[in-house]
Amino acid sequence: ALLNASKRPAADSFAAKAGHLALYVFMLAVPVIGMIRQYGGGRGPLKVFGVEVMQGSPEKIEWMSNLGNMAHGKLGWLLFALVAGHIAMVVVHRLQGHDVLYRMIGRRS
Repeated sequence: ALLNASKRPAADSFAAKAGHLALYVFMLAVPVIGMIRQYGGGRGPLKVFGVEVMQGSPEKIEWMSNLGNMAHGKLGWLLFALVAGHIAMVVVHRLQGHDVLYRMIGRRS
């Protein structure tokens, strides 16, 4: 999005601006909260495909674990819903004759 920011026209409505802002906030918040939970869970290092991504705390840190348990999954599902809504709105705009898909990928139609 940052690479194509100068090529993109302004959002058409407040809902579009708010939706895009929410997407970016949740794309950052979900993994950060997950990493906080992983660190504070006392489960050792975070390994992804066998590669150690980050160390974990040797002991459980309650507030970190509780934050992750409370928010990570719910925010992940909310992010999923926002992505699905974003895709649905591309289809709606396409049916209305506005080809926004080209704008999303930074090309002119």
